Amino acid sequence: MDLLAAHGYDVWAIDIHGYGHSDKTDKDWSGVQSAAADIAAAVEYITKLRGVDKVDLLGWSAGTQRAGLYAMQHPERVGKLILYAPQWKGTAGYREQLRKRIDNGGKPLGQYRINTETAARSDFVEGQLALDPQFEEDVVALYAREALQTDPSRPMHSSTAPIFPFWIRFGSPSPP
Repeated sequence: MDLLAAHGYDVWAIDIHGYGHSDKTDKDWSGVQSAAADIAAAVEYITKLRGVDKVDLLGWSAGTQRAGLYAMQHPERVGKLILYAPQWKGTAGYREQLRKRIDNGGKPLGQYRINTETAARSDFVEGQLALDPQFEEDVVALYAREALQTDPSRPMHSSTAPIFPFWIRFGSPSPP
């Protein structure tokens, strides 16, 4: 978000209810429909506050479904829709692992890798992201810490880190 703001974008982040610092629901998560309603409320607020008719929406991971649904329901309010790292059906190997888990009564299978700080950090700072790094060190450190704390091999684990990154942006950046 800092990168976009530094390039002249007016950037907003919202906590879908049940995520981040928002109030928790009885189920501590928000489905796609209710998340799209949360986005609608945020867009209504932002467009009135800024005096604009449309926003550009960026959904990341699970946020792609939520942003996509909102855009389908309110195309007149969306200038651009960016869907980053959407969820996918996976490879044949991935689907096979899911089948094994179902066959295992839904219980977790063994880890696909040993969870170390280096492994957790690799989710952010290797591969394509390393070519154009746009991560914040404090976010990576928090993710690595949470990934290690939530390791299923530990007897007790829980996560309090927000897991729903979501951004709303509108306007155009000023040329550099």
